[in-house]
Amino acid sequence: MVSTTSPTFDAARTREILDELDRSGYVHIPGVLSPDEVARIREVVEVLAKEHYDPEQGFVHALGAAYLHPLLTDLAVDPRLMGVLAGALTPNLHIYHSHIDVHPPEEDKPNAWRWHEDGGRQTADLDYRARLSAKLGFWLSDCDEPGMGNLEVIPGSHLWTEFLPRTPGQTPDGAIQVLAKAGDVTLFERRIWHGRSTNLSDRTRMVVFYGYAPRWIVQREFPSPEQLEAAIGDPLRRQLIGAPDWDSCHVGRAELPLTQFLAA
Repeated sequence: MVSTTSPTFDAARTREILDELDRSGYVHIPGVLSPDEVARIREVVEVLAKEHYDPEQGFVHALGAAYLHPLLTDLAVDPRLMGVLAGALTPNLHIYHSHIDVHPPEEDKPNAWRWHEDGGRQTADLDYRARLSAKLGFWLSDCDEPGMGNLEVIPGSHLWTEFLPRTPGQTPDGAIQVLAKAGDVTLFERRIWHGRSTNLSDRTRMVVFYGYAPRWIVQREFPSPEQLEAAIGDPLRRQLIGAPDWDSCHVGRAELPLTQFLAA
């Protein structure tokens, strides 16, 4: 189990990350997980990938990752980036969505169109675009060259006022592939246009994504009663996995466990 008492990043580094998130809509953060942590989490994900493999799709997209194994729950509430999340959104957060993505090598798909914003109907239902949520992608495999199933983003697109035109077979202007090593984390907010490159390498791409949002946005996946009970005595964990311990709309900021991670 990880500690939930102190963040790793100091106030200055947290501010740098938040400023870059404001500018670009995403931030790549190297070396958050140690090699030992990567090995332990990867071992768990490899087992889960076998259980959730979809032969029709040819890859794994397993929802509710935060609740599929205790080690993945630990990772979802790990304190190292909690100050960043609290500053990017609000300390009134929970995990609203999470998934394991495992993509083996695949054939080129020149007409594939994977570009999207997160949040489903949020953009369609609102008259404006708001941040509303952000994701952490924990890389468990090297995607350090293009064409390895990399996360693709269009920096600055979180500030656009128009939708990205759908042009299958073409790479949108300004798009880049994020080069990641196992143990890195990519933070991105929901408005940035992003997708996945085709994995043309000989390696399997493996990453766990956790989405965080204010607690007045409904969770898409939920912990079991047993998982909620096991979190008794750990207020931060209970907040993040969705225990009804605080009024999500009227609670004072000082009462929320995540407030302790806000940068001064």
